[in-house]
Amino acid sequence: MSEGRCGNPSRARFEELSRGYRRELERMSCVGARLSGARLVSFVVSGLAFVAGIWAGFVDNAVMMGTGVVFLAVFLGLVLKHRRVAARIEELNALEGLCSEGIARIDRRWGDLPEIPSPEIDDEFGIGGDLDLFGPVSLYRLTGGGQTFLGRLRLARWLLEPAPAKERERRQSFVRAMRERAKFLLEFAKIGRETGRRDMDPEPFFRWGEGVPWLLARPVLLWVARLMTLLPAGLMALDALEVIGGAYWILAVLLNLLVAGIAARRVKGIFDSVSFHKDRLGHYSVLMEALTDLECDEPAVAGLLDRLRVDGVSASWQMRRLERLSTLADLRFSPMLHLPVLAFTMWDFHVLAGLERWQRRIGGRCRDWFDALAEAEALLAMAQLAHDNPGWAIPGFEDGGSPGMRARALGHPLIPPKRRVDNDVEIGPAGTFLLVTGSNMSGKSTLLRAIGLNAALAGAGCAVCAREMTTSAFELRTSFRIRDSLEEGVSFFMAELRRLKGVVDRADALEDEGGGRLLFLLDEILQGTNVFERQIAVRTVLEHLVRAGAVGAISTHDLSLADAEGLAEKAVPVYFTESFTEDEGSMSPRGRRATAAARDPVRGSTGSVGGR
Repeated sequence: MSEGRCGNPSRARFEELSRGYRRELERMSCVGARLSGARLVSFVVSGLAFVAGIWAGFVDNAVMMGTGVVFLAVFLGLVLKHRRVAARIEELNALEGLCSEGIARIDRRWGDLPEIPSPEIDDEFGIGGDLDLFGPVSLYRLTGGGQTFLGRLRLARWLLEPAPAKERERRQSFVRAMRERAKFLLEFAKIGRETGRRDMDPEPFFRWGEGVPWLLARPVLLWVARLMTLLPAGLMALDALEVIGGAYWILAVLLNLLVAGIAARRVKGIFDSVSFHKDRLGHYSVLMEALTDLECDEPAVAGLLDRLRVDGVSASWQMRRLERLSTLADLRFSPMLHLPVLAFTMWDFHVLAGLERWQRRIGGRCRDWFDALAEAEALLAMAQLAHDNPGWAIPGFEDGGSPGMRARALGHPLIPPKRRVDNDVEIGPAGTFLLVTGSNMSGKSTLLRAIGLNAALAGAGCAVCAREMTTSAFELRTSFRIRDSLEEGVSFFMAELRRLKGVVDRADALEDEGGGRLLFLLDEILQGTNVFERQIAVRTVLEHLVRAGAVGAISTHDLSLADAEGLAEKAVPVYFTESFTEDEGSMSPRGRRATAAARDPVRGSTGSVGGR
């Protein structure tokens, strides 16, 4: 946890990569400038040679024309080369920008990070808002976020919903294996950034892929279309050989147009739907290809990559095949060409048959491919977070025994490392809770959020902002930022009561289920009533929670809670105080464990919080 003071190797790695990209960018820019000049020269020479050839004699004409053709070919080759160089320059600019973003994430310079779309997810219990899981300054944004619709949604759900034990272990293995692969993480983020610009909800595409083909379900119509493809050409051949008299092929062409016209509305609807998806899903194949090209022996990574293959063929190849098929359908956008081709070959029917064969054979697998891609995107976002913070630990879990959390040098993930104050924290066993008191601005709420954010990270299978951490698998419930609602006629006090009722009800439900573990974090609750009533209500809530087997922490200015009947033996008092450095004019929180007999402010450096 000392990367803020002793230097962060990931920051140095980003700086080294950025310098390398900048050097290559300068070199490619020079190459591009030379190619641009060479293109101009070759084009001018080619044009002059053609003009000279027109006015020259026969022999000179052939020489000049040949020279013009050669330089025209050189020009076209240079155009292609220049396009590749321009594409590489654009790619290097993107990679250098991502390195700068990585450094900004490490330094927690939120203003230098790009805006990331907030995931649209139901946060019924307000945990995301209470703990800053989402928003402009949030844990989600610190990961770099997902770039695609499904990736964003998957990562958001993982932060809100703790994973089962086996799934959590698999995610941790993935994060361990990928956290040091800085270049791959950058490359994947670059592709994902481009994909995100064309993002969409792929559910309509899944419905088409899993649906029933229209043309293949009508084999008679398909065979009629195939026979009618041969009819105009056959009649033209017979007419040319004078086997038959008259241009009967014209009638065949008109018949083809009639059949195509009858089916046009349905065929066009299918084409439009597939083309719509193709235009937006094309970049997903590049993301899938980047994953299938990844070489890693870690079972958690290899197992995920296996899901992106079918019958030995990669999902990216199948997606590109769909792109090619749907591109054939785009002929309909050129009426001058489409009409005669359709009349003579029944083009639309053959293209539709190809699309529906893909639909029948591959379409049902697409949902799992995109599910694997979303999972990979969320896992790589967590690996990126672990990479950016190499001092963070992968937590251990204790699934048996009394619920609890023990952490060394636990800190708030969103605070810059140089400013963050880390504390040793211990919560539990069952039947106890942390009672966090102290002066204003001393760090009480920050400690609670640090506990909650790290519990969310641990439950998701990610690294945590601590040197070491062992925890139970917790379900989180919080009460921090309560808002009233004029629209619903709900006052601040009623909104807080509803939140607290949800916490208590969930603790009861987990107790009834057996084995469920709740971690509650309550910050200065029930401020909207008088002191006497608040004390009674807070004591009642805390007694109920600890009786249900929940553990957690509450911040308050009410020191009498530590001596309250029924709570004195359950409360682990923690006192926070600030220190003021006169020469620097700065104030920083300091917290450490306090006992019921010694609640005086602690003078000195950080220490431990919690425990009995």
